[in-house]
Amino acid sequence: FDKSSRINNNKSFCGFGRMGKGNKMELVLDHEVVGEGNRYIAFLHGWPDSARLYDEAVAHFCKTHKCVTITLPNFGEDGSVALTFGPNFDELVDAIRATLEHVGFDHNSDHLTLVQHDWGSALGWLFLKRYPSYVKRIVALDISCSVEPSPVELLAILAYQLWLVAAWFLWAFLPLLGQPIGNFMTNWLARFFGAPRVRAGLPVTAAMNYPYVHYYRNGMDVTRVKSNSRSPLVPSIPIMFIYGTKKPFMFHTKKFLAAMEKRDDCRVRAYSTGHWVTESKDFVQDVDDFLNAS
Repeated sequence: FDKSSRINNNKSFCGFGRMGKGNKMELVLDHEVVGEGNRYIAFLHGWPDSARLYDEAVAHFCKTHKCVTITLPNFGEDGSVALTFGPNFDELVDAIRATLEHVGFDHNSDHLTLVQHDWGSALGWLFLKRYPSYVKRIVALDISCSVEPSPVELLAILAYQLWLVAAWFLWAFLPLLGQPIGNFMTNWLARFFGAPRVRAGLPVTAAMNYPYVHYYRNGMDVTRVKSNSRSPLVPSIPIMFIYGTKKPFMFHTKKFLAAMEKRDDCRVRAYSTGHWVTESKDFVQDVDDFLNAS
């Protein structure tokens, strides 16, 4: 798999570009396209990763699908800051759609599977809510659409998330002193969690923390996104959910797992991993089996 040839007739960039809708400007996210055809897989990452999280999966699935890896603003491998304050959830959901359309996706005739992890999973559920006709299948990694932590788990979640929010505010509003402190705080937490990006030697900065800032600005409700669908956020399409068991808290409920188990078109896999389930040796094969069956 030659990474130098990842881009197939589609430039990889992050910025505002005209998308053929009159004078409307839409955000097109940094992306890479490998493979051909009308069966698309869009790979969405979370904090503090980049599209590199899915390199092994893309190398496998590009033989049968058109793979689109999307990197969120400020999460690039070089650590550069594309957008200082970062897009909110509404803007990111629309940017995912605009990016897919930019690379040729037509929801009327093409087939789209979302593979989503961490904040990418949250965005994927929101994308399904706003554009239900676009998505045929979802592979959700460690973050379900139903999260109900216990009081103790909630305190742990608040602790690490507010740590990242504080790091972002230091970085954003105290540039001389706050930026190195905010970056240190963010990098320390990524190391503590064992993020693959840290082990790969890629920069981790406080500029990546803006999803947490928007989350708390929304009153800890990521679902407060404008939707074209009045139906509740309950997946009716084939879903595969993979989660790691070696974590202090889970981002799913027992009710969600039970509902998934009752569906013939859905699958649940539990790996003996932490949050980054893509590191399991079974990941690619399990996803391949699911895609072939659905």
